[in-house]
Amino acid sequence: MGSDPGAGRGNPGGRRVGGGLRPGPRAPAAGLARRRGTATLQPDGRCPGRPRGLHREPWRHLPWAPVVHPVHAERGGIVQAVDTRAIGLAVVALGGGRKRPEDEVDPAVGFSALALPGERVGDEQPLGLVHARDAASAERAAAALRAAYQLGDGEAQVAELIGQRY
Repeated sequence: MGSDPGAGRGNPGGRRVGGGLRPGPRAPAAGLARRRGTATLQPDGRCPGRPRGLHREPWRHLPWAPVVHPVHAERGGIVQAVDTRAIGLAVVALGGGRKRPEDEVDPAVGFSALALPGERVGDEQPLGLVHARDAASAERAAAALRAAYQLGDGEAQVAELIGQRY
């Protein structure tokens, strides 16, 4: 990396210019990636094979899980930390991810409306919702979700989200 703070793996030889990075000698020209990414779009801007409005209203296009219920913490408190890896593994166990490349992915299962660090959970506010194919897998996923959350009584030390910096 040398003495150049702007050089890095994602921008070989790049330099920091006006809060951003300009392309280095091996980086693609500005806009090339954008042009290549949009080359497969249809004339109306849609991706082939993707239903119109999928990103705005996914519930209209994706399958629904037959079992959906809230997951409440064993005791109320303020979310101090969340083991996101454990949540991801619970989604895989539900069938919403792959253990092997040939495994099918069930887009109906998983979690939604998850509580964030610093939020209060309890009788009225669940940790989140579990979406499952059957009650037994929903209970296993709920137990995994409860185990992934660390609750406390005091104020949480919440780090700034990257998206909020810009």
